[in-house]
Amino acid sequence: MKVLITGGAGFIGLHLARHLTDAGHEVVALDRLVPQVHADPAASVARFPGHVVQGDITDEAAWALLERPDAVVHLAAETGTKVVADLYDDSVGDPPVDSYEAVISWDVDQLVTALR
Repeated sequence: MKVLITGGAGFIGLHLARHLTDAGHEVVALDRLVPQVHADPAASVARFPGHVVQGDITDEAAWALLERPDAVVHLAAETGTKVVADLYDDSVGDPPVDSYEAVISWDVDQLVTALR
């Protein structure tokens, strides 16, 4: 099974990806690789046991770089309220790409979302 993990290069995504590849699955990560989480983005990519696409889940162009997976695990999140406030403070008009819409357009059989 091919599994897309949003935020996959982070701590939880990396461990999930290792578990999935050990079980014989193919994994792909979509991750912004921001310095706040990834002090060395190249090292984060090297540690991931599959392909990493650097991009934002709110960017339609990032989704266009991906092939349809069999399942999606949505772990992408912003860390720290200041970062979130800075990102979305000036957002006016159309909302960013809804990652769920991208997943629905693929007709993916499984979607897992992490909630706090």
